[in-house]
Amino acid sequence: MLVVPASNGWLWLKRGFGFFGRAPLAWILVAVSYWMLVSVVGILPYVGLVAVMVATPAFAVSFMAMCRELERGRPLELRLLFAGFRRNLGALAVLGGIYLAAILGIEAEVIEYLDNPPDKEALRELLDKLDMKPAELVRHGEAAYKENYAGKALSDDEWLDALVAHPILIERPIVVRGDRAVIGRPAERVMEFLNSEDE
Repeated sequence: MLVVPASNGWLWLKRGFGFFGRAPLAWILVAVSYWMLVSVVGILPYVGLVAVMVATPAFAVSFMAMCRELERGRPLELRLLFAGFRRNLGALAVLGGIYLAAILGIEAEVIEYLDNPPDKEALRELLDKLDMKPAELVRHGEAAYKENYAGKALSDDEWLDALVAHPILIERPIVVRGDRAVIGRPAERVMEFLNSEDE
């Protein structure tokens, strides 16, 4: 974790006001558009609140992209409101899910599979909680899958070996609570899972 001096907060505020001063009308238009969109989506029963919270990190990236464009001397455009949805949306949605869990007061442990790959036994336990076969946990869009496993009929044990060797193939995010787990996509599935656990 990068620790910075508290005085950096004042510098960030100054820079923020500086960005606003470069295009105040454009910023007001973008802000009003954002709040209108969030309000309309938030009205949707059950799904709306989840969607807004899960999308919050992507919108935050969008606002950062707007600042970057202004810093490069380019005009602020309304289309940039969705810039955060164009890249790394999966990772941002996971972050949004963690944000949602924190808002709801749910304790969540984030396990970075790429930094701390699970061993074969840990994967077996996870699959038991998911009630899934190893092949169902595989991300087929990854290069490691296309290069090494596409079109192959592997046994459960061979798929476990593949997931241990290439943790990037493990579907994510996975939400675990007690002796049950669920793949966290779409976000609504997580809410249904957590609600069923509370009943």
